Amino acid sequence: MDCNLFPAGERILADIESIFKKDLKLNEFVITLVEMNENKSPVNHMDHCLCLESWCVPYLYNYTHIRLKELRKQKKRDLSGHNKLLIGALLLNPDVTLFWNMRRELVTNLRIDPQFELQFTSVILSRKPKSPEVFSYRKWVLTVSNSVPLDPVLLANELQICELAANRYHSNYSAWNHRIWCLESVSDPSIYIEEWEKSRHWVSSHVSDYSGFHYRQKVLQYLVKVSTSDVKILKKCDSSLIKVAINSLQQFLHPTDDGFVGNDYKLTTVTKKILKDSKSCQLSFESIELGLIASELLFNTDLLVTFPGHEAIWCHRRFIIYVYKKFINKLKMQIEKEANIHKDSNGVPVEKDPKFECISESLLQRLIQFEEMICIQFKTDFDSVYSDRHSFRLNNLTR
Repeated sequence: MDCNLFPAGERILADIESIFKKDLKLNEFVITLVEMNENKSPVNHMDHCLCLESWCVPYLYNYTHIRLKELRKQKKRDLSGHNKLLIGALLLNPDVTLFWNMRRELVTNLRIDPQFELQFTSVILSRKPKSPEVFSYRKWVLTVSNSVPLDPVLLANELQICELAANRYHSNYSAWNHRIWCLESVSDPSIYIEEWEKSRHWVSSHVSDYSGFHYRQKVLQYLVKVSTSDVKILKKCDSSLIKVAINSLQQFLHPTDDGFVGNDYKLTTVTKKILKDSKSCQLSFESIELGLIASELLFNTDLLVTFPGHEAIWCHRRFIIYVYKKFINKLKMQIEKEANIHKDSNGVPVEKDPKFECISESLLQRLIQFEEMICIQFKTDFDSVYSDRHSFRLNNLTR
């Protein structure tokens, strides 16, 4: 298609660029269904929303695509005309890597302000919330503008954009991965604790969307890591999180009257120790780490009860069990290491305390007992398939 066949293209692009310059609070882009040219500008603007009539979309995109390819081939390129064309092209199709690379060139040559790019990409995400190219470019802009680590204002803005994108598109891993990147750039435990609570509310209202659970898993892994290195960091940030962890662990480990007798005395010993430690504020990292895992397991159980028949909840439970088993293996190694340290003068290991000799095994048995009850409880019409799969994986847990 010859560019001369759409003479209105330049005027439409100029109108779009003008709106971006005038409205610094522009936050949405939509294409309205208008099948015929009504001999007026197809660009509309109201309430910080940019609207483009659908009849001109194929013509405008072809126009920008051809013009940009022509400019790209020129040996001595005039970058001044690129911005307007790229705005139009990327609004209509943000999944073209070449166009984003051309915008990177403009930013590098100081032809456009990185702050404008953040607004521009947020407008694109209002229509294409799952585009990985947009999030990748946004990450690049924040990096080259020396905004990483993100300050509180920028971080809040990025988290809000990610949440809007996740709400607009199911299973939006691009948005959640960008959110993870934002947290990793800050590495502030208090932010992770806030995200722990926020993600709890989000997954509770999007129980079939596993991408939200995947994000929550990343937050859980970070909190477990922090509790392992220094529990005082978590306590300083939010003491309520510590209380939740301790209460969940007590609830999970508390012996029941359902016939499970074998290792109950060990579980009772562990629970009493946790109660004693929590009263004296001498919280070990093992207690907090296992408590966080237990709290997530109990939360997942509540979701299964409230929202039956959702595979995403069962998949998330599989991850929780994986983290629990990983903790058990680490605890077992620590117990064996301590046993090797405590030897007499002849190098013979001293007698172990029988109450703590099989702590890791008793904790694993408690998990298996708990999960077996779950499989029986949820063997219903809604969850029978998922329950059977979970039971099968549970049988492989001790291997």
